[in-house]
Amino acid sequence: MNGKIMKYVEVLFSDIPRSKKSNKLKEEILSNMSDRFEDYIKDGKTENQAFSLVVSSLGDIDEMLAGVIPDEEFIK
Repeated sequence: MNGKIMKYVEVLFSDIPRSKKSNKLKEEILSNMSDRFEDYIKDGKTENQAFSLVVSSLGDIDEMLAGVIPDEEFIK
């Protein structure tokens, strides 16, 4: 897994309260981004190109994150 992707996702979720729902979404996004990154690398893209393409393919991340503001119990 690319460390740059992991850091990017950590920053995305830095202000989101930890909950089962937010952890699940975080893992999903991380997995999807990593898979796409590897596909771009296999297609001959550089790591920087692959990272840029993966980030731009995320879509409206604010909308996704707004959906995880939990009504449930927070994880400490």
